Amino acid sequence: MGVCLLGYKGKDLEKVKDWDGFVSPDGEFLKVTERGNMEAVHDEFAEIYALNKLNKNLDKEYERIQQNNPNYRSICLGYKDILIHCLGYVNMERLSDHLLIEVPDPSINGYKVTDAQFDTLARLVRINGDDERDLMQVFKYERKMGEGYQYRR
Repeated sequence: MGVCLLGYKGKDLEKVKDWDGFVSPDGEFLKVTERGNMEAVHDEFAEIYALNKLNKNLDKEYERIQQNNPNYRSICLGYKDILIHCLGYVNMERLSDHLLIEVPDPSINGYKVTDAQFDTLARLVRINGDDERDLMQVFKYERKMGEGYQYRR
């Protein structure tokens, strides 16, 4: 898998129209795969990105979280989820009928969606012509929305 480690912000976001990816805490969009690609590449991207760009081993990051919080010792997270919940990234990907936005759970490592992340997400929603109501997923933990919460129909 060829991984692009460039981040896109501001006016450069037009260049990543129709791409799925992660948004870093400082609002950079990291493109992972073109929309519609159903291969599970987010975990592989997360591992490569963390090692090469952040100089972090995601397995060790999660071990540290598990040691500091016994509630997570029995939970197994994939690399995508570790990047989100342990390092504060947001995942944005288009499923067949709606946009999926996965945000950090503050109870795991204290991360919440930053203003810069929200700004980037909102810009990408407009650029891609997605439904702006999909942005409600950003508030999942603040508003205590369950996994089955239906934010729109």
